Amino acid sequence: MQLFLFSFLLLSICEIFSIGGFPLKNSVRIGFSAAHLGMFTATTWILMLNGAVGYQALNDGSFMSIVLIVGSAAALFVGTGFIALDTGLNLTGYFNSPMIQAAPNRSYSLYTLWILAPLVFLFIYFILETWLVLRVLGEVKPMCKTGRLLLTFQLLTSWQCSCFSPRSSLQLAKFSIM
Repeated sequence: MQLFLFSFLLLSICEIFSIGGFPLKNSVRIGFSAAHLGMFTATTWILMLNGAVGYQALNDGSFMSIVLIVGSAAALFVGTGFIALDTGLNLTGYFNSPMIQAAPNRSYSLYTLWILAPLVFLFIYFILETWLVLRVLGEVKPMCKTGRLLLTFQLLTSWQCSCFSPRSSLQLAKFSIM
């Protein structure tokens, strides 16, 4: 759980600089936005793996479990961050959409890693926790909290998508995803 909280701290710091309105050069802002997107994907991955750790396949806090969680999260962070940097700074152009003339800075792979993958990770986390709490522990009360959390998350995500703020990380970094 401390890994999740630490990754959330790093995510928050990157978010402050990517959408905080600080007078930064555009390339620096794109760098912070790329780190923000990478940390978001890595943080949701760590949350999902925390849900899997509850089943004690590997001992919680053992060297092997920490190495697997940190290593896989670092791979997601680096991969998503590189795709975001490549999209924002047009380093190679490999990840750009075929319709680059019509809509510059469009990346379907970045959309998949930043939007779709974390939603899948959160869904898997919810399923893992539901099974653990209801079947293994036999408790119902914690599921009420988890259900409210899921409903709140869904409502806020729907609202955020419908009200795409001009101060958002993607807008300031000149990423346009779907």
